[in-house]
Amino acid sequence: MSLTAAAWQQHMERHLDPKVGVSAIIRAVETEGIDAQLDGTFMPEGSVKDMLLYAFETACGSYDHEYVKLFLTWCVVLGRSAEADPRWHSTWLQSKGKLLPLAHGKVVGDTTLAQGWLDDAAPDCARMVLASREVAQGSTALKGSYYWGEPEQSDYLYAVQYALIAGDIAAARELLRVRRSFDRVKYYYDWFSAFVDWLPGAEKVSVSADERRAQFDEFFDEARNPNWDLHNDLQLGGVGGNRMHLRFRLAILRWLYIEQRPITGYWRDIIAQISR
Repeated sequence: MSLTAAAWQQHMERHLDPKVGVSAIIRAVETEGIDAQLDGTFMPEGSVKDMLLYAFETACGSYDHEYVKLFLTWCVVLGRSAEADPRWHSTWLQSKGKLLPLAHGKVVGDTTLAQGWLDDAAPDCARMVLASREVAQGSTALKGSYYWGEPEQSDYLYAVQYALIAGDIAAARELLRVRRSFDRVKYYYDWFSAFVDWLPGAEKVSVSADERRAQFDEFFDEARNPNWDLHNDLQLGGVGGNRMHLRFRLAILRWLYIEQRPITGYWRDIIAQISR
């Protein structure tokens, strides 16, 4: 067993602990109902994301655990309900303002990924393109350096990754041409932008598949460890957002562009990359 696999096994023991783990979430949903997870919230994207990541976190340690399908199902139900919720035009609009596309795009993206995983199929590309466009729009909606910190810079890269998951390399490259600094996520951005530059179709760039694999895995092998803690160096920056979600997105990208395999029929293998 690798050190990473052993670390995930220990992580799973905490994750499934009946006192502090996801069992408490399950009891709450079974008592209150899944739609109650949206009641009173100004962050529908957070509730949807949580269900997806509970499934992912469980699957990293035990892919066939009953909680995986349960949380994916709840993610899809909650996400579809959130997408149809009239509060996008009332209280959520009032609370989020120009950030509304960011929240809506994340709901669409996570719901689409959960549905694809649940069906063991590729996610709907049109919906992933929509999610990418909305997350990019929302993350750059507010002007001024105060509103372009680590969370916003990370969210923008989230949008680029959604475009890649949809298979649109050209759109991903276009998004990366934005005239903005990524100084708060420098290490992450430099690595990721190099990865995109090295994908097939780039002008004046010729690298082998082995070179692309080595470049990708330099970061991925750090990120997939459940005990990963990115450098606390202001020159390197952080990664922003949820690291579990980042692992999830990177696993999909690695499968598509490093292993160069289709998603349909291979979700087990995609997730297995994390704890190998």
